[in-house]
Amino acid sequence: RRPTVHLLHECASKRRAIVQLCDRVPKHKLDSLLRSAGRLRYLCETPSFWAMRELCDLGKGAFSELPGYLDRLEGALHRIVVAHQQKKKKKYSK
Repeated sequence: RRPTVHLLHECASKRRAIVQLCDRVPKHKLDSLLRSAGRLRYLCETPSFWAMRELCDLGKGAFSELPGYLDRLEGALHRIVVAHQQKKKKKYSK
């Protein structure tokens, strides 16, 4: 079981990475992703604000859903950024 403090640190690091990735995602893709995030949209916008429900979720330790959600979100953003860069590279190589 992971201690809550470690989970909080891990999630805060993920959120900083997510916010940085959001800066590199095309606007129309980011808008779509943020709409699908629903009430968790703020997780992509600023790494400094935490809602009480997310902190309570982290208190569940190994049963917390937030770390998995952040992993999936970071993976989706990373795939979008890589695809966008490849598309750009292909466009300029012609």
